[in-house]
Amino acid sequence: MTKFYNIIIIASLIIIVMLFFFNFSNINGKFLAFFSIKTLDSAIISPVKFFSIISNKTIDFFSLFTHIGDLNEKNKRFYSENKRLAVENVKLKELEIENELLRVALSLEKSAGYDLVPARIIGKDPAVLSNFIIIDKGSDFGIIENTAVISQNGVFIGQIKKVNVGYSQFIPVVAPGSSVNAITQNSRVQGILRGKYGLSSILELIPQDKEIEINEAVITSGVNDGFPFGILIGYVADIKADANKPFKDAMIKSGENIANLEWVYVLKN
Repeated sequence: MTKFYNIIIIASLIIIVMLFFFNFSNINGKFLAFFSIKTLDSAIISPVKFFSIISNKTIDFFSLFTHIGDLNEKNKRFYSENKRLAVENVKLKELEIENELLRVALSLEKSAGYDLVPARIIGKDPAVLSNFIIIDKGSDFGIIENTAVISQNGVFIGQIKKVNVGYSQFIPVVAPGSSVNAITQNSRVQGILRGKYGLSSILELIPQDKEIEINEAVITSGVNDGFPFGILIGYVADIKADANKPFKDAMIKSGENIANLEWVYVLKN
């Protein structure tokens, strides 16, 4: 019997040393919770109960790792689902934008009597508007050459020059090579509006005796070029006159920031 108690005492001392070691090496006191004082007292009283508790704690320990593994798997699924939903939200947002553009087109058609084709800009030089701008609509949507291109605000921004199946090219009103017949809205002075360096337009061939005003609106005249009358082009920004010449010029600032446009509307004849 004495020998048995000696074994119990030695085992208890070993356990106490182990507890001290694990506590001292610090895993935030978790091993103390694992081997609680209550567990130690029970072990001294009942070795069978002690090993039963140890066994249960071991099972709990490995169950914790299994639970962590399950949580990691769930987190992966949630992350994947969130990415899918984010992509879906982007698609829905673009559909909302397209629906709004169609609504604007219907509104413009109703107010001005134009048949319009909404088109997305798919190619341009963002720094210089001296080149053609490419849109994603072509002859398959009834677009033809020399038709007007306007913004969602109803501002004349260019004209179609090349048409293909699936896409078209238009030249901005501010680009060299652009030519539009225009008229000032208040003074009713007509002239030819030509693009200048991709930055602005010049209203040319204004008789010297004709008076025009700064900030006066300039609109399409509807003469010869086939564009409807009265579409806003821009505003008079400056007037350059030379007394030795029969005509003067007016610098016209576009009524739209063409460089920032994503969508445009093409008038169908």
